[in-house]
Amino acid sequence: MKALPRWMVLLLLLVLNACTLAQNTTTPTPIPPSPIPASGPKPPPAALQPAVGAWVLVEMPGTPIPPDATPTLLIGPSSFSGKAVCNTYHFQLEAREDGGWRFSFQEHTVVYCGDEEGAFEEAYWSALRRAQVIQREGDTLVMKDGSSQVLLRFRSQ
Repeated sequence: MKALPRWMVLLLLLVLNACTLAQNTTTPTPIPPSPIPASGPKPPPAALQPAVGAWVLVEMPGTPIPPDATPTLLIGPSSFSGKAVCNTYHFQLEAREDGGWRFSFQEHTVVYCGDEEGAFEEAYWSALRRAQVIQREGDTLVMKDGSSQVLLRFRSQ
């Protein structure tokens, strides 16, 4: 087999390079900018507006708070989050037409922290899910169920 002359190899390389350049010189299709929401972040349901902020649990009637535990609650525009005892939690909220809310999603870490603390955490999360009324009284936040029974009492952090 006879080798190609050097000038033919160079010519072939130039032709291939020109074809590659021709393919890459097409005008890209412009991508329109994403629309910027005019309203900004979604406001919290009306019932939660006075409660937005950071809170520390001071009372859960019928259930003692474990020693050295400082359960926290952060109420934001569309979620509750915080730390119970050993585990963190996050509840996604959806506003209802009546001004209240409902939990559409819940997640929490699963770290074993003892029988007493674990039972407390389950009771705490259950009380949060059952809460239908939130009342702010100065630096205190009270969560109640549908029959006005106090489930949780927090102080401002």
